[in-house]
Amino acid sequence: MDSGVIEGGLNVTLTLRLMMHGKDVGSVIGKKGEYVGKDTGTLINISEGNCTERIITLAGPTPALFTASSMIILKLEEDFSSSIEKSEHSHV
Repeated sequence: MDSGVIEGGLNVTLTLRLMMHGKDVGSVIGKKGEYVGKDTGTLINISEGNCTERIITLAGPTPALFTASSMIILKLEEDFSSSIEKSEHSHV
């Protein structure tokens, strides 16, 4: 683990794991993590398999993890809102 002091805090690499529905991973994270990883400088690993839930592992400094997790949450919210709107319009 990298350590040292940088402006605003410690310079450490942290790991964060998220569990997501397998069907949501591609649209939220991007193919092989490219959407979030490239934009934030976070290393991303997505568990293999066709199971219902997949494990997303994010690794990087705290600011990068904060940005990546915020992007993921906002994308999930956007996709959820979009699916609700489609559902409401199909019942009209």
